Amino acid sequence: MPRLALTAATALALLCLPATAQDDAFDPDAGLDALVAEADYWRCLELVNPGGIAPSRSGGQDARDDAPVLRRLILALDSSGSMASAAGNRTRMDVAREEALAALSQAPDGVEVGLIAFGHRGNNDEAGRQESCAGVDVLYPPGVVDPPVLAAAVEQARATGWTPLASAIEMAGNQFQPTQIEGEQVVWIISDGEETCGGDPVAAARALHESELRVVINIIGYALPAAERAALEAVAEAGGGIFIGTDPGTGDGSGALSEILAEQMDRLGEVVDVSTSAISAQMSNLVQANNATTAIRTCLTNRIVEERARMSDLLVEARLGDGVPGYTVAQLEAMRTRLEARITAARTMTESAITRFRRETDDANAVISDVRETFIETLD
Repeated sequence: MPRLALTAATALALLCLPATAQDDAFDPDAGLDALVAEADYWRCLELVNPGGIAPSRSGGQDARDDAPVLRRLILALDSSGSMASAAGNRTRMDVAREEALAALSQAPDGVEVGLIAFGHRGNNDEAGRQESCAGVDVLYPPGVVDPPVLAAAVEQARATGWTPLASAIEMAGNQFQPTQIEGEQVVWIISDGEETCGGDPVAAARALHESELRVVINIIGYALPAAERAALEAVAEAGGGIFIGTDPGTGDGSGALSEILAEQMDRLGEVVDVSTSAISAQMSNLVQANNATTAIRTCLTNRIVEERARMSDLLVEARLGDGVPGYTVAQLEAMRTRLEARITAARTMTESAITRFRRETDDANAVISDVRETFIETLD
């Protein structure tokens, strides 16, 4: 085996050391610092960021100006049998049709609108369930508003059968195109009850919202008991949208939902923009924490490899009889043992720092979520 030459730096360090082969007060740490250690392991943390990762705690509360422009609106109208229930001197279906027509008719120029009815076939008995649950149809294909044609389409929706809500959400998804901007394409659902056809509207809403279509799903709930309200709120949340509960039986309800819908449509862009900004800030924090973790561990690993290699070279030379002046093999072995102890301590410290970084990130992201929720609550 060829002998390994000492580096110039090591040789220079040796000139400054006493001969300690017989010194009972030998200090392994002093030997390591002179012959092996490049620098403290703790420097790895300082190289990443002396003050920690300092995650952002903002994101969402100041993002109000660049709201996405609404491009396409699909209104899905619940036509289940329960929509025939009385609402003042009319039925829920009467109010819903009126509100659907008013809301779609007031869409701004450049916004395409469409209408879907669900549950309008069969009947609400068990015998008519299969036909009704398959009854999801586009009554007005997405396009610019043509008032007479739109009015005729709305009149086709009749309170009839069951509630295939998940299928209605999926059908609505078929009316959109891929986009990079969340909030350009929106679904509004008017319904007085939860899914009754065995579908999973929460999963359907989440899949549509998280797809390349980036659809936002909102729900207007009519006179819902607590459990069904919670079910529809969960659908709206999964779809990245909002839930509005109302009772069409209070007064005649004329115009009330249309006004709410118009107001919320105006504010929807703010909700989406705030949510998008919040998610972006949270993702940035996570990426920062992951990058810091990788950098710290890489730095530490490189230093460990370098110092172990130096220690190994010194021991090889010593055993070949061409060792380091002033150090015995036993002392070098003691230095190697001490080096491993340093490595263990450095790894423990590093993981503790990484845990702290991630805790800071989680705390910051929780603040961002709270800000987002507080802002959205101000719109209700």
